[in-house]
Amino acid sequence: MKRIILFFKVFFICLCFNSTAKAESYDSLQVYLLTCEPHDEIYSLYGHTAIRVVNPQNNMDIAINYGAFDYTSSNFVLRFVFGLTDYMMMLTTYDEFLREYRYFGSAVHQQHINMSAEEKRVFMAALAESAKPENITYRYNYFYNNCTTKARDIIWGAVEGEKVIEGSAPEERLSYRELIHQKTAGSPWAEWGNDFLLGVLADVKTTDYEAEFIPDRLMRDFNHTVVVDFEGKKRRLVDEDVVVLQSGTPHFEPMKGFPLRPLDVFGILSIAIILWSIAKGFFDKRSGKADFFIRHSSLFTYLICCLYAVPGILLFCMLFSQHPTVSLNFQMLIFNPLLFWLAHPKCRVKRRWEIVLGCAVLFLVLGLVQTYAEGVLMLGFALGCLALSNMKFPPSLGKVGMGSLLPLTSCLLLLASCHSSSKVAGDDVYGVGNEQKYKKIATRPAKTGKVKTDAILSQAMSLLGTKYRSGGADPRGFDCSGFTSYVYGMNGISIGRSSRDQFARNTPIKRSQIRPGDLVFYSGSRIGSGVGHVGIVTDVDKSADTFLFIHSSSNGGVVITSSTNAYYAQRYLGARRVE
Repeated sequence: MKRIILFFKVFFICLCFNSTAKAESYDSLQVYLLTCEPHDEIYSLYGHTAIRVVNPQNNMDIAINYGAFDYTSSNFVLRFVFGLTDYMMMLTTYDEFLREYRYFGSAVHQQHINMSAEEKRVFMAALAESAKPENITYRYNYFYNNCTTKARDIIWGAVEGEKVIEGSAPEERLSYRELIHQKTAGSPWAEWGNDFLLGVLADVKTTDYEAEFIPDRLMRDFNHTVVVDFEGKKRRLVDEDVVVLQSGTPHFEPMKGFPLRPLDVFGILSIAIILWSIAKGFFDKRSGKADFFIRHSSLFTYLICCLYAVPGILLFCMLFSQHPTVSLNFQMLIFNPLLFWLAHPKCRVKRRWEIVLGCAVLFLVLGLVQTYAEGVLMLGFALGCLALSNMKFPPSLGKVGMGSLLPLTSCLLLLASCHSSSKVAGDDVYGVGNEQKYKKIATRPAKTGKVKTDAILSQAMSLLGTKYRSGGADPRGFDCSGFTSYVYGMNGISIGRSSRDQFARNTPIKRSQIRPGDLVFYSGSRIGSGVGHVGIVTDVDKSADTFLFIHSSSNGGVVITSSTNAYYAQRYLGARRVE
């Protein structure tokens, strides 16, 4: 690690420009976004993003990426499970970068970023800041803070003006789960693992900004992004898109996958559990043929329930994980560690099997809201059958109920199988034959009414006390513009990521017109400088010409401040309305 940090220091001091140099000296510098296609290793199913920086003046040609991690570090697996994995900013020569992906047989796309000399200066200063020893590592977050979003944010942070996507875009927004299904369609067990761990929040539809955690989604959006400066002039963000490395034959033998799909494995297991449950109901205790079932019924039932309880331990751990969208997972209704206790032969809880049956039924109903892992619906139904077979009924009702269970089981298994199969990702929505799903996206955010304003303010208030984090744009920590873009983004409205973008792209209003939900802007630490801070108005006192605004402050995190505050009063620049 010390050698890596030293290398960064030498690189940015000796090879890069000084951040205080004149913008004109950056004219020859070239910045590219590199998008790498997936290969057969499981960690690469989603592709990869890096940045290429070329400086002909000193023969510098390097690739910078934010996807490095040390799997030999202590408690790596445990930290990964709980969302506490730290990734690193790393660099290599461009030739070495291509050599790695040539080995894997993956294509590499290169997009030239159309930057002014001043934007290149800001970009290099941001890279130098990222390379400081205290900043070289960051807390990895698969959806919000990964190698792709870090590359996007450092480029967007340097490019001045409003970023507008003009061109083809999917007609309907996709959820986080649907986006990763596009990448795991050929790896059913990897897809199953994702769907098992991801909860109901992964089925929430994403905005265009949120969907850019996928490398090729960011590449597509960059190709259709137009930058509008403060004078209304337009330029394309990417002025050249080429394939610098064609896909080829990998120079290694990929690991062979398991021959059966999850649906096959869990379908067979579900049928076995259901047949066992039916057998328990058909045999009478007085029949000699039933001795085997009578003697071993409780033990076999407990072992089956343990099969459900063991993976439930992992889902229970997910309740305390920092990973997004894993905490609220309805699959825990059947994969529950409590089954170790409830199914135990010596458990004395009254109506314990009614509790298990109720959880299984609720699980099946909530399958309308959450997309379960393939085959899990059948396991839920099988657990319900097992619970039903252990419940005590009047003799006549018990025989009729279990006698009719077999045809009912066949029908429900067929429905469950169809439902599970429908969740398997089909054709990529961006693939050939899906052109009719494309449309132009709006260049302005949706209008906000009173209902939407109330939702925005409620969302903002719920985040009071969240800590400040430079570059942060999620509840783990916000900077000022990260907070405002997150609040509006959670309500389906894009306002821009930086405070300068938000100031430029939204409608100017007079101070006398300010109302709750509007954005207010302030200069930075130096009075009279450009836009440096933003907040959301919460209350207005027209008679006193004052207002309160909620914002993420470097001093106290997300707080509410009055416009009469001396610091902000002398730095006020104006207000904008999101329309």
